[in-house]
Amino acid sequence: MKNIQPIQLWQNGQNKTATHLGLTLVHDNLQDVAVFSYRLCKYIGEGEETSIDVITSGAVSIEGQEYENWGVNMLANDEAYIIACQKLNLSLI
Repeated sequence: MKNIQPIQLWQNGQNKTATHLGLTLVHDNLQDVAVFSYRLCKYIGEGEETSIDVITSGAVSIEGQEYENWGVNMLANDEAYIIACQKLNLSLI
């Protein structure tokens, strides 16, 4: 999970604020495409009482030249978050 600039989203008739982005790699053909599942979430509570409110989820992919360049100039995990944020119009903080 990475912190993002808070964003207001509509969920079940309410405005909710997402503060975190979670990514999970669900497919990588090791050639030219990787697909990530994403979750926009907010932590609720503190300590042992902390839970995660998933506000929305979906999929984002890295393909073609972007895939070939992925992980060349920085750690692949860090760059995956940067690419996902660009595609989802989010800002890491």
